[in-house]
Amino acid sequence: MMAHNYNRGGSMSNGNSSTSKSFITVGVAVLIGVLLLLLLPGQGLDFKGRWIVAVIAMTVVLWASSSIENAAATFLMLGALVAGGIPASQVLSGYASGGFWILLAVLYYGFAMRKSGLATRISYSILGLFRPSYASLLFSFLLIGIVLSLGVPSMTVRTAIMVPIAWALVQAIGLQSKSAGSALIILTSVEMAVLPGVAFLYGSLWGPAVERLFTSNNLPLSWLEYAKVMTLPTLFWCVVLVLANLWLLRPHESLQMDPAFVQDQLKKLGGWKKAEVITAVIIVFSILFWILESYHHLPAYVPGLFAFLIFSLTGILTPTEISTGVPWPLLLFLGGIFSLPAVFEGNQVNNWLSLILVPIVSPFMGNHFLLLFIIGCGMFLLRFIDPTGFVVLASVFLSLFAVLMNVGVSPLVFIGTIIFAAHPFWVTYQNFWVAMSEGITDNQAFTSGQKISFATVYAVVTLVSIVLSVFYWKWTGAL
Repeated sequence: MMAHNYNRGGSMSNGNSSTSKSFITVGVAVLIGVLLLLLLPGQGLDFKGRWIVAVIAMTVVLWASSSIENAAATFLMLGALVAGGIPASQVLSGYASGGFWILLAVLYYGFAMRKSGLATRISYSILGLFRPSYASLLFSFLLIGIVLSLGVPSMTVRTAIMVPIAWALVQAIGLQSKSAGSALIILTSVEMAVLPGVAFLYGSLWGPAVERLFTSNNLPLSWLEYAKVMTLPTLFWCVVLVLANLWLLRPHESLQMDPAFVQDQLKKLGGWKKAEVITAVIIVFSILFWILESYHHLPAYVPGLFAFLIFSLTGILTPTEISTGVPWPLLLFLGGIFSLPAVFEGNQVNNWLSLILVPIVSPFMGNHFLLLFIIGCGMFLLRFIDPTGFVVLASVFLSLFAVLMNVGVSPLVFIGTIIFAAHPFWVTYQNFWVAMSEGITDNQAFTSGQKISFATVYAVVTLVSIVLSVFYWKWTGAL
């Protein structure tokens, strides 16, 4: 999910070269779109449907190439869709959706946790609970990831908090660059910054996208319903992944860390500040609000709107930080993605995709274990094509959920399986957070070979976790 591009300085000649490359990439993307528009079979698709598929394919090429900012590529997609006759009410619907406003609100929560120091205090406090060892460090990162995901839905922000702490620990321990120990700590910290958030509806950026898909199809969804299906399987998945990393990629060097290191970091933070307390109270209140949704029936973004006012009145959020506190390019990008369900459904694209995908999964529908295993494998393959993961999430879900419901697979189990397999990182463009870790550590934490090994372990553990979760889902009635 590469929602941002790094900005790199350079000479004028390098800038000209980069600009030329961008124009060439746009030209190639447009050519691919035109070819698809001309060559796509008409069965199941009218001209508007073929236009939508062609425009999205063009946009995916631009996202994958990272030659232009993803938000700019998304705006190109929206403009091209409207130019092709798709109603603006569909094309821009994502920005008016509840999912977009939930995303905006909770991203400000993450900003407040980071600015106030609450996220860093929580991280070091949890680290201080464990004795220094590889196992204790990795499981402390898991616990940190779980706690932070309750208030920091952005996996990017969690990575920006946790990986620098992990890298500081690597340096404090004295591990060599790109050693097995360094790779184990840094790559596991990235995984634990990203994956535990899947346990909660608003614990990751997938959550608002899931809510948009469900509400657009009149499917019931609440914080508690999601937690019942996803929390325990996600925690099991993360625990098994930590154990697998330790077992298969155990470093040879011993771990020797000064226990005073963490305490020194906490002393630097000083006592609890007013901003930390206010932020903590708002987040706890919001979680309770989401849990009690079945009683008050108010939209999930409501507490975030009031929290914005409180952050402003208390100085946690200054006027300047309204524009800089959250990644607006990411929000603009995701708002466009959130529009895809309305665009697909309003122009029969999901029905056309069903004609392609249903025959692929039909032979496995009699066995839930094998069916969900195949879906997980398919997601891994599709993520080589879609570097964001969101287009695949929407297109696969919309084309198959109704068919799978007929064979006893609930939409939440289906979407959970897709999200489990949505974080591969065999190649860097598939996973923005691994790319972030390379930048944070100046490419000194792990080798390409180590990254591929960890990515393979992630894939294997994910497929095993999906299969084993079937027992839990059957027991709870979700299957």
